[in-house]
Amino acid sequence: MRALIYFVFLISLIFTSCKESENRILIDTVYNFRMVSSGDTVKATFTLKNTTNKLLTIEDISSECDCIAPGKKTFKVNPGADDKFDILFLTVGKTGKQERELLVRTDGIPRFYKLKIKGTIK
Repeated sequence: MRALIYFVFLISLIFTSCKESENRILIDTVYNFRMVSSGDTVKATFTLKNTTNKLLTIEDISSECDCIAPGKKTFKVNPGADDKFDILFLTVGKTGKQERELLVRTDGIPRFYKLKIKGTIK
């Protein structure tokens, strides 16, 4: 009986991992703006590729910092297609090394991707 339970567990694990691998997307995760002056607006462009055979929906792009403004928060990417989206980083009142995280929520697997914008403000 244990062998049967173990076998069922392994089979379900294999099917689960196959499902995850078919829903992957590729995305640039870090944008380094190097050095800018305080008050500049940094435009970061991220590229996303849907490597699946299904329509991918970007459900939300968010950040805890009010200095981050996504150009578009929701959009769809066709199977096998690339898409780009812009993020604006407002540097007013900021100096020194900066690193901000964004969270991209999708309907794929994994559901969440962390992106970073980093650089130095003089």
